[in-house]
Amino acid sequence: MKLALVGHRGVGKTSLLSRLKSYLKDISVLSLDQEIEKQMGKSIAKIFADEGEGAFRQYEKQVFASLCKKEEENIILDVGAGFEGDFPEDWTVLWVQRSIDLSQSQFLNRPNLDQSLTMDISRFKKREKRYEKISDIEIELLEHASE
Repeated sequence: MKLALVGHRGVGKTSLLSRLKSYLKDISVLSLDQEIEKQMGKSIAKIFADEGEGAFRQYEKQVFASLCKKEEENIILDVGAGFEGDFPEDWTVLWVQRSIDLSQSQFLNRPNLDQSLTMDISRFKKREKRYEKISDIEIELLEHASE
């Protein structure tokens, strides 16, 4: 099984990944952002600040490609909200969703987050179309599901 988690920022991909990691001991459960930080030797914030989003997106594709080349049969990978790379045919893409106030592109009832997740509506809609196009499976997480 090769499973990629996609979805907007703040929907709970990281929490879901953490729960899956605790249940699925024989499967590699990874975050693409964490793998980028390991391979590049600096934080995502530092990459954005020093090199910009374009460089970060190139690193995403590069690191994802390196993970795809590994011989691992079982992997679950959170690729992050803005990932624009292509998925090989042997990967299943799971679109993680959560209730949202579309008028503001803001996720509802996320009290544990320390920052606003408001996003430009055009960027939100562009990503939404991509997720719909590339996903094999869709799930909606319920509020407080990580508790």
